[in-house]
Amino acid sequence: MKKILFYTNQFFGQIGGEEKAYEKPVIKKGPVGPAVALSGRLENAEIAATIICGDNYYIENMDLVKAFIKEQLDHYEIDLFISGPAFNASRFAIACADAGAYVKKTFGIEAVTALYPENPAVEMYNRDLYILATGNSAANMKKAIEDIIRFSNKLLSGPPLGSPKEEGIFQSVPAKYDPVNANKDPNCISLMENMDIVTVEVNASLVPSIIQGQFTGLKALKDNVSEATKKAESAKKSAQTAKEKSTGIFQNKGAIESLQEATVDLAEAQISAVQAQEVSFEYQQKIAEITKYLFALGVSNISMNRSVIRELELKLKGASEEELDEFARQELIAVVKQLKAQEDIMKKQSDLSDKVKAHETTLRTHEQKDSEFERRFKELEDHEKRQDSLFKEHAEKNKEHDKLITGNKQKTIEHDKILAEKTKKDKNQDEEIARQAANDEKLLKLVNQLLESNIEKETQIRELQAVCEKLTKSISENAILFENKESGIVKRLSEKASKKSVIISYLVGAAGVTTAVIQFFI
Repeated sequence: MKKILFYTNQFFGQIGGEEKAYEKPVIKKGPVGPAVALSGRLENAEIAATIICGDNYYIENMDLVKAFIKEQLDHYEIDLFISGPAFNASRFAIACADAGAYVKKTFGIEAVTALYPENPAVEMYNRDLYILATGNSAANMKKAIEDIIRFSNKLLSGPPLGSPKEEGIFQSVPAKYDPVNANKDPNCISLMENMDIVTVEVNASLVPSIIQGQFTGLKALKDNVSEATKKAESAKKSAQTAKEKSTGIFQNKGAIESLQEATVDLAEAQISAVQAQEVSFEYQQKIAEITKYLFALGVSNISMNRSVIRELELKLKGASEEELDEFARQELIAVVKQLKAQEDIMKKQSDLSDKVKAHETTLRTHEQKDSEFERRFKELEDHEKRQDSLFKEHAEKNKEHDKLITGNKQKTIEHDKILAEKTKKDKNQDEEIARQAANDEKLLKLVNQLLESNIEKETQIRELQAVCEKLTKSISENAILFENKESGIVKRLSEKASKKSVIISYLVGAAGVTTAVIQFFI
């Protein structure tokens, strides 16, 4: 089933009257207010929700309300947006039309509202969404609802739409208008017709002459009506005179002549009556056209409106009954009243247009800012992409670094093992060095002791050397003595030979030991 989002104001949304005109927008599920009348009559569709917003709040906070509508459109997947009907209420009408135009332009969702033809919002928004024609007030609610149901069902079911006139929707098109030969006036600048509404733009300085021309045309028509009325009165009198004539023997001729005159007057009266009816109809038609033209002339802008009102009031004040009858006078007075009421509407519309222009300027500023933001966002996006690429490269490098760190960690463990072993070895070596130091200390003591012993032994050696020298000398002397006594004591030597050999062996051995000791210490 298709879904519809409905928009209405605080009054029809059953929140309150003018005191609630600044109510912020709220969303209520299902139909509320006029939407209830749509329920059950839409083909394969339902009112999903109703947005209710104060008229003043919408006019002064359009962007905020549109943001709220966007949130609802994101939540509800709708097929159609319906607002109103707003009839001739200016603020409510602008809210309905503006909301529908926003939904249509931004999201491509069809939008429908219903307004009075003379409502300013029609001219402002009739190119942006479908606007159905309604009566002037909520008294026409029933017909407006029927038209909305008919048109919405046609939009939802999909058959092609007919012409704007057939569908009862507004469409601005060029038009021409000829009230009392106005098409011959070269000073008419432009003319636009919207359904039965006509707006005329002319030079404000020409207003007095234009109105004088309209009054001149009315006077000519009034004269025609008066002439036809006089002929009818003459025929009536002639017929009455013929009726009063005697038809005696001597009066037949006069009666017949009176009857003939009455017949002629009657024929002329009948012709005049027909002409009077035609002229009267033409007169009333021209008055309607003139009042419509004068109203259209006045609603083109505020200055023109005031000029038309001023000239009409002057003409009405100075015109006699012969120049302007009561019917025409009342019609023109009604035009003046309408123009005065229209002046207030136009002033409000002008103020609203100024606000709209200010909003458009703000929107253009926002669009420029949005463009600048988009450009910056794109630059940021490109920058982020480059950063992402760098981050990716860094991530790859980090992975490689992690692998290297893992390898280094393994190597570190191995190095730690080697260091532990080396430390252990160093400890053992330190202990060995300590032991060696202790041994060295002992050896040093021993060396010192040996040095002291060597000194003593050197002394002893020197003493032994001295002894050996003495022994050597003694031996030499003894050898000489032996040689000298060899011959004398051969026998004795022979006897003592063995003893002498032993002594020499001891002496040689002592000399060898002494030499060895000296060499050791050297």
